[in-house]
Amino acid sequence: MTQLGLRIYIILKLKKFLPKNEMFVTSFIIGSFFPDIDIILVAISSFLTPLNQSIFLFHKTLTHSFISLAGIYLIFLIAYEIKKNKLILYIGNGFSWGIITHIILDLIFRFGKIDILWPLPIGLINGLHYENYRNIVLGLDLLFFRLLASELIKIILNANIENNNINFIKPLTLWMKYHSYLLMLFILTVYFKPEYTLIIFGILYIPSYIMSLLSIYKIRNYIEAK
Repeated sequence: MTQLGLRIYIILKLKKFLPKNEMFVTSFIIGSFFPDIDIILVAISSFLTPLNQSIFLFHKTLTHSFISLAGIYLIFLIAYEIKKNKLILYIGNGFSWGIITHIILDLIFRFGKIDILWPLPIGLINGLHYENYRNIVLGLDLLFFRLLASELIKIILNANIENNNINFIKPLTLWMKYHSYLLMLFILTVYFKPEYTLIIFGILYIPSYIMSLLSIYKIRNYIEAK
């Protein structure tokens, strides 16, 4: 329950207020994506351990920890010291601020527990109880990916640079239609097979996450265009 599509949509709308350094905006967006890779980790580990155990081990632990963030940023700093390339620093700053923004928003909305100092045995923050609204929030999560696809299409069409990715509009349009069907499938699951709600959500969310990330990278030149 991350509302990732909405978050990235808002970032794209507010990008003029972000630093103008090369690749900062794209790195910031990808950094905002990064913590939610825990959903993929949960899905993979669920083949080896019970789902509840997988959620306990990976959901909002490793990828939502400020300690992990410090390690990631240190890697960027080491790479910068070796290569002496400012671009590495810009990417590292953008990526790290994207993660920080994601964690802060999670702390504000508190969808589930967040282990911000993992792996230390401190820093576990319990989430608020959204059980009565959980299905609505999950459904909106899928819907906002459709909103994001629409915004990416607008960025391509309105770009002030040579438009080499005009053909990418077609898969983005298909992606929007695909999300309409995903939402319908999710609603049917909620009503007729509620015990499978989280499983179906994960199955639908992961390809949406991957497609969003690949799309952002594909049109990064348009996103970075002033």
